[in-house]
Amino acid sequence: MRTGQSITAQLFLFALLLVLLAGAAGGAGFFGLMRTGTAIDAVTGVSTALTNINTATAAIQSLYATGRPEDAEAALAGIAAVDEGTAGTPALAGVTAGLAEAVNALSASWRDIGAASGDIDRAFAALAAAAARLEARAVEDLGKSEADLEAVNIALEGTRATVSGLTDAELRLVRGRAAFEAYLRTGEFTQLTAGQNALSTAARLAEDTRVLNEDAAFAEELRAISTLTAGLYQTVARKSDNSQFIDLASEWPRLSPRLATVDQRIDAVNAKARKSVDKAFNRAAGLTIRRNRAAAFGAAVRNVRTAAYELLLATGDYRLRPDAAHGKAIDAALDQVNAAITALGPEAAKDVTSPFADYRKAVAGLRRSTEALDSARADATRLSAAAADALHQTADAVADDARTDRDRVSLAVLAVIAGIVGVAILVTALLNRRIARPLRALTQVMHALAHGDLGVTVPVHKARDEIAAMGEALLVFQDNGREREDLRRAAERDHALHEERRLALEAAIAAFDTAAAGVIATVDGLAGQLGRGTADLSGAAAHAAELAGRTSLAAGSAAESVRTMASAASELARSQSIARDQANAAVSVAGTGAGHARTASGVIAGLSESTARVGEVVDLIGSIAAQTNLLALNATIEAARAGEMGKGFAVVAGEVKSLANQTTRATDDIRQLIDGIGSATRSAVDLIRDIAASMAEIDAAAGALSDSVMGQGDATAEISGSAAMAAASTDDMAAGTRELAEAADHTRSVAGDVTATAGTIQTEIVRMRGLIESFSRDARAA
Repeated sequence: MRTGQSITAQLFLFALLLVLLAGAAGGAGFFGLMRTGTAIDAVTGVSTALTNINTATAAIQSLYATGRPEDAEAALAGIAAVDEGTAGTPALAGVTAGLAEAVNALSASWRDIGAASGDIDRAFAALAAAAARLEARAVEDLGKSEADLEAVNIALEGTRATVSGLTDAELRLVRGRAAFEAYLRTGEFTQLTAGQNALSTAARLAEDTRVLNEDAAFAEELRAISTLTAGLYQTVARKSDNSQFIDLASEWPRLSPRLATVDQRIDAVNAKARKSVDKAFNRAAGLTIRRNRAAAFGAAVRNVRTAAYELLLATGDYRLRPDAAHGKAIDAALDQVNAAITALGPEAAKDVTSPFADYRKAVAGLRRSTEALDSARADATRLSAAAADALHQTADAVADDARTDRDRVSLAVLAVIAGIVGVAILVTALLNRRIARPLRALTQVMHALAHGDLGVTVPVHKARDEIAAMGEALLVFQDNGREREDLRRAAERDHALHEERRLALEAAIAAFDTAAAGVIATVDGLAGQLGRGTADLSGAAAHAAELAGRTSLAAGSAAESVRTMASAASELARSQSIARDQANAAVSVAGTGAGHARTASGVIAGLSESTARVGEVVDLIGSIAAQTNLLALNATIEAARAGEMGKGFAVVAGEVKSLANQTTRATDDIRQLIDGIGSATRSAVDLIRDIAASMAEIDAAAGALSDSVMGQGDATAEISGSAAMAAASTDDMAAGTRELAEAADHTRSVAGDVTATAGTIQTEIVRMRGLIESFSRDARAA
């Protein structure tokens, strides 16, 4: 950097270099944000694809379990979404297409299973109907056999009762014969009575047997036997007088053959009845066999129906859990049904063979469809896992790329931050050496000159810049101070001479008072008019003073606004410091990058403080320049009073005033440059904060920056309000200035009146001049 280059140019170059470095850091951060956004989009796409593939997998599992068309549609929609979201992904090439084919295969298998289930239901219904018909026939045969057997048993029981009754009657007849023969041999009355009772019982039994008989084949014989037996009893019965004595001996030749006849008739009936009983027994045996066959057939038919229901249950279990165990259960159930049908016999089996064959065929179709369903499910599961693995691999690749980009951007940002730190250190060193140090030296000289120490040594700045010009101005100011001191001493000497002359003139003045009494009276009247004009002029001056006071108040308000702006700027600096701290916390994952960012923030904060100190020095220089300007004005007035002797001093005072004005303009330029440096510093701080925010967004830790940014926005709003107040104060000052101008116009008008009065006074002064000349001559004579 050239020695003669101005501070403005140097500061401009420093600010430009900082802005370029900050722009580079911002560009690196923006590039990192763009790459991060691209990685986030890729990860979001992969995450959405994973969600869709998981949804499709869940729908496939539900489709396998239920076969609902909605699940198939949901699975195909999820697969289509994966295709759309991962278009161009090589790892998924062919996987989603195969997965869609597996879903279609699942749907087709379920349709086949539905068709096979329908065939099974229809075949089972036909099998059940055929078995029901066979069972109804078996029940009918069994009922008929049992009815016939019941009728045979009833007839057999009747025949048995007839034989039993006839046998009992025959036994009673035999006993009666024996009793009568015994009576005839012995004549015992008890034998006669026994014979009579036996024939009575035989007659009663014969009649009861006839009455109870239901077989028409025995009706006639039983009627005849009953009549003969009754006749025998009548022959031997007691007489009407209840006497038991009969002439049995005379009746016996006729009674005995009759008894023999009845016995023969009974034997004949019994023989016929025995034959009927044997025949009934044979028929009952045949009917029993027929009944047992019907019962066995019915049991076989029920076995078929039971086996068929067992087969249906086994088929249902296989539908729910189509594994090998349930498949074997179906085979066992089919064998049981087949065995039960075989047990029916060839003739009866014809009715159930065809529906059973249809059922077997339908079950085979169900098993084939179920195996196809399991195969499709296995393919779908395998392809779903392959798609998920491919998506996970894609996500890992995207994450690796994002980490690589983050590392690259972090290195770039760290390099830029290191450059900013280096430039900031260089700028701080140069500002301290070329601006701050010379300004501190000049400040010490200014304080010494302000306290009247005119012998202080003014440092010489070799560089041809604003500081050198300020040093030259201080030299001129020092010289002017020395000349002003000489003038002051000369004025003191002149004052002593004037005092001696005043004492000499007192005597002449006493005489002059008497002579000038008349003139004074006239002058007194005119002085009254002049006093009134002067009063108006004083009022105008008072108004001008009031306006000046209002202007001063406005200036104070503007200063207060400026102080408010400074406070807001401090608040903004604190907000920026908080933002830097939060940014450093957000980019803690960047390791040493965060430390460099904090170092850069500290250096730039130091630069900001150095700039603030330079501003204070510039304000002091401006104040000294204003005082110098005021002193130059006073020197000009004193030179005017000194007459010819003060002309040289007036020239020097003019030069000092010119240098003071140049110094004021230079301080204004330096103030603008310092403000530019402060703005560039704030921009650098903002850019560093943006860099920190970019690194925080890369590492997902920038959530806390919003509060700091809001604080900065509030501080900026406060600065804007203060600026508005300063503008309002400036407007008040302008209005006061206009009113002051109006007061000045009024003052000029009053001054015109005073001028007119002064003309009158001038006439009297002519008269007064003669008196004064006379007074002078008297004074000189004295």
